[in-house]
Amino acid sequence: MADEFAEIKREIKDETLDADSFVKMTADLERVKEKLKQLQNEANSKTQIEEAYLKAQRKRNDTLLNVFNAYKTEIERINRSQSELRIEITFKGDREGFKSQMKSDFRGSGISDSKYDVISQRFPDYVALIEEWLLRDGEVLKSIVSSTEYSKLEAKLREHFDELLCQQVQNKVEVYYHNKLLRQHSLGQRASALILFLLTQDSSDIIIIDQPEDDLDNKVIYDEVISAIVQKKSKIQFIFATHNANIPVLGDAERVLVASYQDSRIEISQWSAPSLCTNQ
Repeated sequence: MADEFAEIKREIKDETLDADSFVKMTADLERVKEKLKQLQNEANSKTQIEEAYLKAQRKRNDTLLNVFNAYKTEIERINRSQSELRIEITFKGDREGFKSQMKSDFRGSGISDSKYDVISQRFPDYVALIEEWLLRDGEVLKSIVSSTEYSKLEAKLREHFDELLCQQVQNKVEVYYHNKLLRQHSLGQRASALILFLLTQDSSDIIIIDQPEDDLDNKVIYDEVISAIVQKKSKIQFIFATHNANIPVLGDAERVLVASYQDSRIEISQWSAPSLCTNQ
């Protein structure tokens, strides 16, 4: 654009301002004005697109935050209901999941695992990554990957733009049992945590559990399971199928049905004991 103005100035200086020169100069000026108008329209259009994109991004993020906050509220209630089990949730916290998704979506770009680590930490999700590429010419991305890798990455973004925008990074949920990550516990301890979780919730009027002792030892049953049963039995109807006598005896069962299998028949007898809990 500057070259065109310079050319017009030279023509004004070097040529006699006759009728033909004036017509040509006027035409050139009109052409430059039209070009400026076109560039201004393009700039306005780009601004409008950027504003619309950012508005949609904020709306999407607010929706995800509302869902996250609903989970967080419920998790806080669960954590308050007992002390052995603790749940933590982080908004869009599944960095490993996002990294794995990128490695699949950008396969063939040549980006190393360590660079994917950096990208997954710098950008919370695809929406933020695409915003960086689309609105800021990939400035941060270019500082992480090589020019060749960026070219391949950009081609993937252009090709799958709409699909990637629909991808959602999951919230990260960590479950702790006795202040230790649940996945680091043995199978029996995980079963203990699950049963404890079920027993301490107030969302059901009836809870039915089949043979909870399969993965639990007597100490866990007495210290945690029985304690939870006694605490909640006035509000919840518990029904257990069990081979462990400690559960009905220590749990203050009000009705015990004894089943036996003989000669192709199931025989059931009933044993009742005075209840220590008079509210049920």
